[in-house]
Amino acid sequence: MEQPGLTSAHQVNVLVGLSQGGRGNVVLGMSRKGALKIVGGMMGGMAVTELDDLGKSALAELGNMLVGSGVRAVSTPEGLDISPPTVVLGDRVFLFISRVPSRVLNFRTEDGPFAVRFSLE
Repeated sequence: MEQPGLTSAHQVNVLVGLSQGGRGNVVLGMSRKGALKIVGGMMGGMAVTELDDLGKSALAELGNMLVGSGVRAVSTPEGLDISPPTVVLGDRVFLFISRVPSRVLNFRTEDGPFAVRFSLE
């Protein structure tokens, strides 16, 4: 689905910038419950009850892995670089990242919504 700008209102957001052969941003948005489940899975299946520094680091690594894989798949001749991920948490957060039209891939999981939003200039 196309949207007029790049925004997110999820409880947990992982923002990754794109540069070099193209400019843009990718946002992974999810519920807090979903983020806790992902972090637990990345830590060998342990139960995680809060998103502390280690949990935020795991989410940032998820951003690196997903966006890095996507960049390799669609790379331009000049290549694309990704920035270090930024993790933004909050129950009442609204991120307005860019006015550039964006695409959204929405997923429903048993632990809440998961969205991949991206825009390229």
